[in-house]
Amino acid sequence: YDIRLLTPSGVFIPSLDGEVLKYLYKAGLKQLIFGIENGDQNFLVKSIKKNVNLEQAKEIIREAKKIGFYTQAFLIFGYPGETKEIMLKTLRFAFESGVDSARFYIFQPFPGTEAFETSVAMGAMDEKFDLGRLKVMTDIPQIETRDFTKKDVKKIYDLAYSIHSKKEYEAIKNK
Repeated sequence: YDIRLLTPSGVFIPSLDGEVLKYLYKAGLKQLIFGIENGDQNFLVKSIKKNVNLEQAKEIIREAKKIGFYTQAFLIFGYPGETKEIMLKTLRFAFESGVDSARFYIFQPFPGTEAFETSVAMGAMDEKFDLGRLKVMTDIPQIETRDFTKKDVKKIYDLAYSIHSKKEYEAIKNK
């Protein structure tokens, strides 16, 4: 069949293995997007409550690329409870995971989510917080905590895109 399958919101890594990947590719899926979100295993499981094993994710990415898939990861900076060190782990994961491309986001505290409630409880949103400014695709941080400022998040976000666009990770990763 001459059809093109897409996974714009990502695929669930624990549901994948070599056999499933081969069938997906044969069926017409040529690109896989992984909603990994964070590069720190402990933070990913305990704070974000995302059931993703980062080592398994790397293995699935390697397998997918061997089959011929184009791979991409979604990663987010600035979660409540995160630290600058955790954000830098996420940045490293983006480049060391082997994905062909990464898309970086800045955490946005959308009402009705547990992360929003955590942000409120931490006092991470200032009194000028405007729900009208929330957007999925933005380069404007909305929260800051005792562990990071809005400027910290923006700096890491900008660094991620700079490294990504210039393809310079190999040259700077050991600095």
